[in-house]
Amino acid sequence: MGLFGIQATFSRNPFQGGMGIITYQATFGEDEAGSADDPMDWYEWTIRNGTGPKGNICLNRRVEYMGTKAGGVWIARVTIGFA
Repeated sequence: MGLFGIQATFSRNPFQGGMGIITYQATFGEDEAGSADDPMDWYEWTIRNGTGPKGNICLNRRVEYMGTKAGGVWIARVTIGFA
């Protein structure tokens, strides 16, 4: 279910040269977050640690135009590095 459910089978967090790297991925299906009948412009993405009021802390946010989703499958993949 989109970024509300990061793909549980996709998990990458190797340490390379002393730097931590985490990669998140979510797949948006044909009718999720924009479809042929209801296209949607994508302007922002976030990574949060939950969806409820007590566990909804934004870990990362970016505002950028990523295109218009009008059907098809889109994959969102974000890699974050930290020391």
